Amino acid sequence: MRWGLSEEEVSAAFQKRPFFLKPSEEQITGVMDLFVNKLRWGASLVAITL
Repeated sequence: MRWGLSEEEVSAAFQKRPFFLKPSEEQITGVMDLFVNKLRWGASLVAITL
């Protein structure tokens, strides 16, 4: 939720791709930083795309 995602969006992302639970918090933060801050994707887009 650090990137402005709602609880429903986070839940839907993990239900769609449960393997997202496997990486560490640092790895998830790194990926989100890449997509949201460097590539300028919206956090919601990342959540539904990946």
